[in-house]
Amino acid sequence: MYVRKKHNRSGSTSVVVVSKASGKYKEIKSFGSSISKEGIDSLCEQAATWIRSFGYQQELDFDDRKGKEVEETKRFLSNIDNVLINGTQLHNELTNYQRSQIGVEVVIHKNVNYKNSPLYAKIRADVEKLLKRI
Repeated sequence: MYVRKKHNRSGSTSVVVVSKASGKYKEIKSFGSSISKEGIDSLCEQAATWIRSFGYQQELDFDDRKGKEVEETKRFLSNIDNVLINGTQLHNELTNYQRSQIGVEVVIHKNVNYKNSPLYAKIRADVEKLLKRI
C-alpha cells in the first residue's frame, strides 16, 4: 500500500491509499482532496499514518525516526561479527591445545624443519663431542 496523489480535472488533488495485487491497482481508502499544497501535505500525512496503523505493510523508515530499532539492529549485527571472530579464535585455540597434547615423537616425525635450526646444530655438535670422549 502506498499514498497516491491523483490530479482531478477541477485542478484539485485527491489523496488516496492504493494497493497493488495481482498486477491491478485498487483504491483502498480516500482521504479527500485539496487545492493548496498545505492541504495536500496534511492529507498525505493522514494517509501515511493510516497505512502505519492499518498494519498490512510495515513502513520502511529511512529518516531515522525509529533510532532505537536501528541501534538494536547494529548491536545485533555486531554480535554476529563477535561470534564469528570468537568462533575463529576458539577454533584456533582448540587446535593449538590439541596439538600440544601430541607426543614429542609425533611432532618430530611430522616436522623435519628442526634440522635446519641453529639450536639443533649446536646440540648435535655437543652430543657428537660427548660421544667422541667416550
